[in-house]
Amino acid sequence: MSYFTGKPKDSRQSARDSIVGLHSQLLVLNKREEFLQKKIEDELKKAKTNATSNKRREPIFLFHLPAAMLGC
Repeated sequence: MSYFTGKPKDSRQSARDSIVGLHSQLLVLNKREEFLQKKIEDELKKAKTNATSNKRREPIFLFHLPAAMLGC
């Protein structure tokens, strides 16, 4: 029985609703992660092309990037 609404709750239905809600949130987070990963890859590709065309600033650019983004 719910203390706020006064109606008894079906524990199976509420568990099922929770699982469905969590699954939909997981799908949204996965889509967002894919989008952000693609955006990171695009920006990194753009930065690498700019770094190769501007040799004077390349050491500064490479110094500030984490090793994981450089593919090391």
